[in-house]
Amino acid sequence: MIENWVASSESLRTIALDKPVRYKFQRRKTVAYGINELWQSDLLDMQKLSRYNKGYRYILTIIDLMSRYLRTFPIRDKKSSTIKQVLQKVFKKVKPQNFQTDKGTGFYNKIVRAMLKRYKIITILQKAKRNA
Repeated sequence: MIENWVASSESLRTIALDKPVRYKFQRRKTVAYGINELWQSDLLDMQKLSRYNKGYRYILTIIDLMSRYLRTFPIRDKKSSTIKQVLQKVFKKVKPQNFQTDKGTGFYNKIVRAMLKRYKIITILQKAKRNA
């Protein structure tokens, strides 16, 4: 009797249709074997909030994959010279063996790549994911 009601109920069918679709796909596994072995970095775009943040428009994030230690640095622009200064400041204290970023203009340029090469850090570049 309840099964018949559930099968005929309009409201229950619409609830099931409104559920978000879950896409299952194989993801690449990223493995770090030790602390400071692999860092990942990216820029967060905070331009809409820059008037509340003293003109800081971006946040440079760096995470050590093994320890999950996160470093964040507010920056006003994403010029290569600005990113180079921040990374040099970090690398004076501690540096990774591998540094993984996307191919965004902040990281994928001659100045930053030359600095990483000078510090003998292996760079791993990922394709930037764009949500349309």
